[in-house]
Amino acid sequence: MSYDRAVAVCWPLHYTAVMTPRRSVALVETAIFSEGLEVVLTPLLLVSLSNAHILLAGLRVRSAGGRRRAFSTCGAHLVVVSLFFGSVLSVYFRPSSAYSVHYDHLATVVYAVVTPNLNPFIYSLRNKEVRGALRRGLRC
Repeated sequence: MSYDRAVAVCWPLHYTAVMTPRRSVALVETAIFSEGLEVVLTPLLLVSLSNAHILLAGLRVRSAGGRRRAFSTCGAHLVVVSLFFGSVLSVYFRPSSAYSVHYDHLATVVYAVVTPNLNPFIYSLRNKEVRGALRRGLRC
């Protein structure tokens, strides 16, 4: 957008020659990609940094039980974050040559349905009773 304005202000008589439809489309796809990077990768970076901090703090814990508790919490969180950001990144940052409607539908279902519904299940696996019930249920 700023390039478009700069051309309109600085070279008004050359605007139609400089701002061709192809260049306009390229500027729109670049703006979408750069904003997508900002909107998606900034939260991913912040979550990754906080998990790295948890990992370092967990390594400083002396008892094996405390270390296991810290890492089990972090592990469950990483599974949910990986599902969430993996589906988002696979939709927004794939080449247009690899576009598939079916893939978009699958990624949307993972992003909007599977991840929110799987989140409580993953965190409940930290409970010994839930793990035992799941093991008994899978044996049948």
